[in-house]
Amino acid sequence: MHTTSKTSSLDNEIKKPLELQKSETVSNLIEIKEIGPQRALELERTGVKTISDLAKCSPKHLAEKTGISITQISKWIIEANKLKNAQINSLHAQEIEVNAHKISL
Repeated sequence: MHTTSKTSSLDNEIKKPLELQKSETVSNLIEIKEIGPQRALELERTGVKTISDLAKCSPKHLAEKTGISITQISKWIIEANKLKNAQINSLHAQEIEVNAHKISL
């Protein structure tokens, strides 16, 4: 029974990051170079609320909606994809570590 509680605890540890991955992979736009609080607000007004949202955007469409240059937006989208992928890779590494720990129990 003690093993079950350890397993449950480990399950909870991994489920939390995976839930974050599904719902709010990255939610802080100001983590992207050259996006400050004002630009983040501009993006949020167009419906881009997270780095994941930004990563999915069309540069042309977002430039038309915001008046920000397509070149600048393209740079932000590239950076957003890098951050998003880095976080997902980190979450997968955590999941592998937890699963390896479960197997050793």
